[in-house]
Amino acid sequence: PVPDVRGRLVEDAERALQDAGFVGREGERRVNASQPPGTVLSQSPAPGGARPRGTPVTLDVVAEP
Repeated sequence: PVPDVRGRLVEDAERALQDAGFVGREGERRVNASQPPGTVLSQSPAPGGARPRGTPVTLDVVAEP
């Protein structure tokens, strides 16, 4: 299944996805005052879903203010 990497820094999230056989790709950058820049806000496909190895996972991350 796709690991849940929300709340992690993007570098850590991409490493965790790679270790699980997926490919992390950065998606949108969004401003969010409650999370530090570079934190993953959301991912697609959603965590827990069964996907083939090598499937890209798009990560939306917090932008610099």
